[in-house]
Amino acid sequence: MYKITLKNIKSINYLEFSFPDKNGVYLLTGGNGCGKTTLLIALNRLGDNLAFSKNIKTSTAGFDSFRDAQIIYSTEHDSVIYHRAGIRWVPTPRSKSNLIKTFPCQNILYLSTSGLRFYAQEPKDLKDQRHNAVSDEIINPLNDILNTSKFNDLKYIKIKSPKGKQRHLHRDNKLYVIKDPKNNYYSEQNFSLGERLLLNSLDFIEKIKERSLLLIDEVELALHPIAQIKFYDYLTKIAKEKKLTVILSTHSSSLIKHAKHRIYLENNNGQVSVLNNCYPAYILRDIATEEDFRPDFIFLVEDIMAQRYMHYLLSKYLKEINSKIICKIIPVGGHKQVIELMEKYPTLSYPKSKIQSMLDADVKDTYKEVSKKSDKTDTDAAYIDLFRRNKNNISFLKITPELRTWEWLLRNPNILQQNIESKYGRQSFYVSTIVQKIEEEEAINKNSNNLRNWAKGCFKNLASKVCPQIIDFNEADLYKCIFESYVEDFTSNQTNMNYIKGYFGRILNRK
Repeated sequence: MYKITLKNIKSINYLEFSFPDKNGVYLLTGGNGCGKTTLLIALNRLGDNLAFSKNIKTSTAGFDSFRDAQIIYSTEHDSVIYHRAGIRWVPTPRSKSNLIKTFPCQNILYLSTSGLRFYAQEPKDLKDQRHNAVSDEIINPLNDILNTSKFNDLKYIKIKSPKGKQRHLHRDNKLYVIKDPKNNYYSEQNFSLGERLLLNSLDFIEKIKERSLLLIDEVELALHPIAQIKFYDYLTKIAKEKKLTVILSTHSSSLIKHAKHRIYLENNNGQVSVLNNCYPAYILRDIATEEDFRPDFIFLVEDIMAQRYMHYLLSKYLKEINSKIICKIIPVGGHKQVIELMEKYPTLSYPKSKIQSMLDADVKDTYKEVSKKSDKTDTDAAYIDLFRRNKNNISFLKITPELRTWEWLLRNPNILQQNIESKYGRQSFYVSTIVQKIEEEEAINKNSNNLRNWAKGCFKNLASKVCPQIIDFNEADLYKCIFESYVEDFTSNQTNMNYIKGYFGRILNRK
């Protein structure tokens, strides 16, 4: 476990960040002043000895002193603290100064919101007028991200280096030029701001080494929302190819909704919580909808599995009572975030009576355990108070969707088989055989303390085995068949159907 802790620096009293344990692209987001840029600077220090002095501005005039600031780097067994001493940031103890070199990244590249991102080479001091080829690693993504073909003829001209002869070309050794339809060349000085920022980023990334850490601050700068998404997808592609860890800070709602991994920094009077894999709804406080589509009721759930389960269960109920009510089901994240979102944002023309938190069944046990503690901490007390304040707007699902549905599938594989074949025709595989094989394969991962994650792993395994065997059939199609089958089977029992009617009826009909 590798961690970076920030203390008493700018608006941050305390922030603890765990270094990602897997490669990939991570979106770092949060409100202004939550610590995104400061955290990126601390990450950059893993490879740049001057990261603090270049990016954290200090003075001796009685302000910007960062006198009590600490930036702490920790491994499982050790830590080193950096604090400001004079004009430098020094480690304590000095004997641990090399600890940061043990973090799992071979090389660190940082694209800040200044400097290189905005660089434009002056068309002077040309070494010669020869037009040199630009690699496809720059041209292809530049064209794709900006939805154009005009960079097919992108070239560069070498610039005389003020530093003398260099073994490798740097950005300040090149003047990029492009040919227009009339065969006239124009230089990067006349590129749009978005084109130049993207070009500089791709130039910077072109030679990135495997297993590097790439940091980009405000990745959306000067890019259209569609270009932002395509740039993110490009970074995802190279992260997979080169086993990179990429951390992008952003305020872009488009990227927040699109990203696979989100890290949300929530600043509560200086105490910054780091929420991993937070859903967009919580980050954007996005329970509002388009003006031409206003649901009558909003349900907030924890994750996609709960959303799928709720969708089919609620659809069955509304069909049974012949109701035209329109509901929206929004996945938010951890159960605590579900309640907090419901409590803080019942506005936007929706009274609180028309919003409900629907928590997985296992949360009820968690709440009971905390309530029974004899030595409750302040955090425990706040947790209990959160539930009590919102008790009228909290309901528990009858099941934990992943776990109960997998258990049901073990007993009823034939029902899923029939549903799949009714939609996609006769299949050459047997769901029962595949499910039994997965039970054996996943047994090693079965932990009584976290059966939910084990069940998720079983579903992932099932998707990897079933989806390739059916044409135009993906993971979402499989889950649709599973939850549809489960709900149909569950509600075929009249006692269960009556329970569902009473359950939803009490919630949807309250004033």
